[in-house]
Amino acid sequence: MPQVVFMVGAGGSGKSTALAKSEWKDLPVVNSDAFIESHPDWVGNGGTLEAFQLHNWASAQMELEWEKRLQAGESFVLDGTGKTRSTLLNRIQAAKAAGFKVVVFWVYAPLHVCLQRNASRTRKVPEEVIREAWTKVRANFGSYREAADEVKVLINI
Repeated sequence: MPQVVFMVGAGGSGKSTALAKSEWKDLPVVNSDAFIESHPDWVGNGGTLEAFQLHNWASAQMELEWEKRLQAGESFVLDGTGKTRSTLLNRIQAAKAAGFKVVVFWVYAPLHVCLQRNASRTRKVPEEVIREAWTKVRANFGSYREAADEVKVLINI
């Protein structure tokens, strides 16, 4: 049975690092950050657009890739924060309806750790975005746990 692994956790929690060390490390990853970093006009590629200016475009690309992966019926990872409960629960429902096993992988780090890691990055996320995601994931996790077939929590301090 194919599976979709939903990565959840605030920016700076260590999701990418944890995924690289996990049993799912070899699965294809759908991540809006990868779309931003692939855009030729992104400043990291010598362009003039900052990541926040490409957010809507990257989100649309991620949505297209999500649909494509569901239709293909092969295992993959959806890397996001999980801050919007309705979006993630709808995705979980769609994945199950498409015949996927659903795994939620929450990478948790204390807020101050997420903020420190974010501050040391080249491409920083606004601090209020980190705080909002951190708070919402904690509040939403119970409903994710109930909806998923499997849950893994990594405390990443």
